[in-house]
Amino acid sequence: MIKLIALDLDGTLLPDDKKITQATREVLIEAQQKGCTVALASARPTVGLVKERKALELDRYHGILITYNGARILDATAKTLLYERNMAPGIVTALLRHLEAFPVAVMVDDNEAYYTTDPTAYKVAFERSVIGIPFKIVDNMAEAITFPIPKVLIVAPGPVLDQVMDPIKAPFADDLDFFRVGDFYIEVTIKDFSKAVGLTQLCQRRGIPMEQVVAFGDSQNDQAMLETAGLGVAMCNADPEIKASADAVTRYTNNEDGVARFIMDHHLI
Repeated sequence: MIKLIALDLDGTLLPDDKKITQATREVLIEAQQKGCTVALASARPTVGLVKERKALELDRYHGILITYNGARILDATAKTLLYERNMAPGIVTALLRHLEAFPVAVMVDDNEAYYTTDPTAYKVAFERSVIGIPFKIVDNMAEAITFPIPKVLIVAPGPVLDQVMDPIKAPFADDLDFFRVGDFYIEVTIKDFSKAVGLTQLCQRRGIPMEQVVAFGDSQNDQAMLETAGLGVAMCNADPEIKASADAVTRYTNNEDGVARFIMDHHLI
């Protein structure tokens, strides 16, 4: 019996129009009604999951929000923070200084606003619109970011990121992890910290055996979570290396209710 369903959002739970379909909504609400916990596991800030939280009625069923790639865990009903971890302040400042030498945009949030120096940079406004929080424009990121943060987001066209990925991460290889997500993001997180860590922390607090967990994902930052869950499922639209590391692959994409159809086809609820 599956006790917990952990779901990545973009490319997994959400179709390309970012709206949970009625079919998927019905399956996941049924799962919760039968006693299964639904956890949204995302790189987004907590505020960026409002629409999905409401659509799946997580507030009603004690659903879970695993945000910032596992660095924050929130009970959607009680609104209680179950777990939190932040990047070391000195390393954050050094990274932000380092990034000034590269042709990329940098975004950091405080769960209320996105801090950036250039809101017109490539895909920066798009990211802000997806999350639904305003900009806070600053002159210098290293000087402005004095509050605790769990993640730094680097944004640029894919070919640019291909060229700068290695030199950006080289000085910080011992302290930080760098994940390519989609065509134009690099997510920077605490070393050896991932959605898998967040999932493990959640299961320990809820007394849920990992073998009773199914996790769905499609990108590099989902891989550890899929490997940790009792059943790790890659979307058929996932990156090839994610499919190779998963226990199973859906028959249908994120645009075809792939998550819901896998759950029903395999009688997981």
